[in-house]
Amino acid sequence: MKYLRTKTLMAAAIAAACIFSGCKTKKAEELKVKSLGLVLTTSTTTSNIYTGVMTSQKKGIVGGEKGQILYTEDGGKTWIDNGNVSPCIHGIYPVDENLIIFAVDTYTYCYSTDGGKTLEFYPRSPKGIPRNACMISKDYGWIWDKYYLHEYSSETGKYKDLKVPKQSDGIECALVLSKGKGMFCDFNGDIYYTEDSGASWGKRGNAFVSKGKPVVKNLFSTTGIDLKDGVIRVASVVLDSGAYYLAVSSSSDEGKSFKLESRTKLRMAPNSITFNRTNGISVFNTDRTLDFYEI
Repeated sequence: MKYLRTKTLMAAAIAAACIFSGCKTKKAEELKVKSLGLVLTTSTTTSNIYTGVMTSQKKGIVGGEKGQILYTEDGGKTWIDNGNVSPCIHGIYPVDENLIIFAVDTYTYCYSTDGGKTLEFYPRSPKGIPRNACMISKDYGWIWDKYYLHEYSSETGKYKDLKVPKQSDGIECALVLSKGKGMFCDFNGDIYYTEDSGASWGKRGNAFVSKGKPVVKNLFSTTGIDLKDGVIRVASVVLDSGAYYLAVSSSSDEGKSFKLESRTKLRMAPNSITFNRTNGISVFNTDRTLDFYEI
């Protein structure tokens, strides 16, 4: 579950000014947004919905408190309640519009191969409260919490602890590129890369530093990373003059250098941001609305 930290918001109010006035960079574009409207539970529970993602133009899924999952197949016009699967939904990761990975509870992950209609559980992870997952299939990928990163393979049915570099500042988000190969972004925006399942790590660039100058000094805990058409993108949220903005940095050299690609004013404070792996970013807001930003 990805929350905006209140104390970070206050600090970022000053730091984020760099992104809008202090850095002399090419003006970033704004992303197009499609609002999907209020997400209402259809059961008698009063669950708080924390996170959501559109997996295609028509399909989407949300989850939150008490493990409640709702999905839509008509672009958000109607939401179907899939019931409660665990105490809480911490994170949702779409591999595609049908294969969805859920970080659901302490040590627990599950997946759906039909867009959230039915669920299957993975073996319990060895430690940590799950933040999210990044899988390339239901049989292989990474899962993580704030300080632990694990590799899962159905060949063994077990988890391997990937020893993250000691100099890294936690795990904000991660991206698996292929078996044994991937990267993660820490809370400072630094990118770490491995090609041998964590046996060795190399430090790449910083997602929010461009040409030696910071574009965002303080990262919120609503940060995502994705790869599309050879371009790595990292998205985060900043606060400027009381307004929230979605900042997206991109890299075309495997994370060695980044530039600010877009900054888009949000309607309100978000609970979570999630790349949908195809053509955009889903932002789940504090008023339980789901906005889709096209890249």
